[in-house]
Amino acid sequence: MADTPETRRKALARISSITNHLVPPLVPQVRPSNASKSEGEGDSYHRIHGEVSSAKVIWRVCSDKEGPEFTDIIYEKAVGEGIAK
Repeated sequence: MADTPETRRKALARISSITNHLVPPLVPQVRPSNASKSEGEGDSYHRIHGEVSSAKVIWRVCSDKEGPEFTDIIYEKAVGEGIAK
């Protein structure tokens, strides 16, 4: 391989890239937890749904008032297969 300024530059760039992966940064990077995020933050969830309440959820009965009460359907896995029966 020829020893030219271009090959030296590429080699130093590769060494620098590897060094950045192996040596920890001098200043630790602090990432905020999800719990401390503000309500108006610009992530995709807030852009789509807007501000989300942190109030406790109150569950209510859902009924169509004409037929039987809705019930949960629990499916079992078919033996030897990855599908529900």
